[in-house]
Amino acid sequence: MSAYLQVRKLIMKRLLNTPRKQRFMAGVGFLTIAVLASFSIFATVPEPVIPEHLEKAWPVSVMEIAPERLAPIFSTFGKVESNNIAELRTNVIAEVTHVYVREGQWAVEGELLLELRKDELELRVNEMAANLAQQKAMLASIETESRLINETSEHFESVW
Repeated sequence: MSAYLQVRKLIMKRLLNTPRKQRFMAGVGFLTIAVLASFSIFATVPEPVIPEHLEKAWPVSVMEIAPERLAPIFSTFGKVESNNIAELRTNVIAEVTHVYVREGQWAVEGELLLELRKDELELRVNEMAANLAQQKAMLASIETESRLINETSEHFESVW
């Protein structure tokens, strides 16, 4: 039996000395050292000092008062204007020859506010009249053409 024990010891010694076992033992040793180092770092960390929050002190002055009837008084400089604003627009571009109502004056509905130069207005009216005459002529031409088409279509239908 002693030979059996000696052979067993020899086999175990050879198994423990294999490169695979040595790498495993090195890994376990490395992890053990890393865990011990982590615990020592956490165990020796200093306790954080929490700063005490002090509220700022504001100086306060006190005085005694007696009830009285007072009105506020202040001086100011400025100009008072109305919130109502009128915007005037036109399709005609012309010079203003005369202004009848100035800014700040009251105006009644239908009252003449200003006068424009007439020659430009007359030119615009003449232009619009010419445009109207042209459109009427085009309408007459279209009506004549339509009547002619109707007459010729009646003629072709009677022949057919």
